[in-house]
Amino acid sequence: MEHNIVNERLGTLRALGREALRGKWKLAVLALFVWYCATAVPTFVLGWFFPDAAEAVGGLYSFLVTGPLALGFAIFALSLFRKQDAKVAQIFYGFEQFGKALGMMVVVGLIVLAWALIIIPGIFIAMLAPFLFPILFVLFIPAIIAMYRYGQVYFILTDNPGAGIMECIARSKELMVGNKKKLFLLELSFIGWALVASIPLIGVVGAQISAAMADDYVMASTPAGDIAMLVASIPLIIVYAYLMATQAGFYEIMVGNLRPGVIVTTAEIIDPAEGGSGESDKPWQIVEKPPAPWQSAESVAEPWQGAVEPESDIGGEDAAAPWENADDPDEHEYPDEHDDPAYDDEDR
Repeated sequence: MEHNIVNERLGTLRALGREALRGKWKLAVLALFVWYCATAVPTFVLGWFFPDAAEAVGGLYSFLVTGPLALGFAIFALSLFRKQDAKVAQIFYGFEQFGKALGMMVVVGLIVLAWALIIIPGIFIAMLAPFLFPILFVLFIPAIIAMYRYGQVYFILTDNPGAGIMECIARSKELMVGNKKKLFLLELSFIGWALVASIPLIGVVGAQISAAMADDYVMASTPAGDIAMLVASIPLIIVYAYLMATQAGFYEIMVGNLRPGVIVTTAEIIDPAEGGSGESDKPWQIVEKPPAPWQSAESVAEPWQGAVEPESDIGGEDAAAPWENADDPDEHEYPDEHDDPAYDDEDR
């Protein structure tokens, strides 16, 4: 199957994430907070009541729920980005395919682990020659690449619920050809916000460590300390919501739901069933907004848009979609912006 190579600027990709979150920030943050609580709170509770068995039981719990919750995360992210009826409850929809989500987590985890085992020879080399210790960091790179190679499996399963585990893995591998570096740089561009948002959490963790060293029961592994950690995680969850929406947009470009080269920071996502042209077989498209009254048509265009021009009968029943006729950019030329039908009476 074909896929797109994402060549858009990082700023443009982040703008897609902000556009998807416009008016939905509270919903996204709440959903991710619930997702985080579903992942972490049960392990906290086990630590309160069963301190001796908390590590083993908590590990088993995490093993069982991580895959389904990751699938629910993908379901919510795509629903939010596509302007569908996103709900907090979608975080738990992954449990409807519990076996497949769990199996996918196991298979992908084993593949990544196999690449990570390359580090074992490096450990022996570093023991024999300590000055070669930095080589251990280099040997982690294949495992990191594998993580990105198979990182789209839950998005793929969301769009193809009937697909098998290996089919999703193969499709993810195909999609990420030529896109791994771009996605890595995109996620890396959030590191500044993540570091700032981590300050409260770092402070709480530091207080817990100090309390544990001082045998202070109030902050060390108690409900008070764990609740403080949850609250301190909220700023980081806000940043993660931004990253989540941006990752969903990246996926949409790769699979062809958003066309590379026509993406602008003033774009909006439309549903063809609710006012779109309906002439495309793709469920979601990026379209240009009409220029503001104080802007000329030329000032709206960005250099990465290519030469896509609006059709002369925009608004008509047979209006062509903006992704059509891209091969003939000069077919419709307008000598003056007021002759451009996209420049309507309301804008004047």
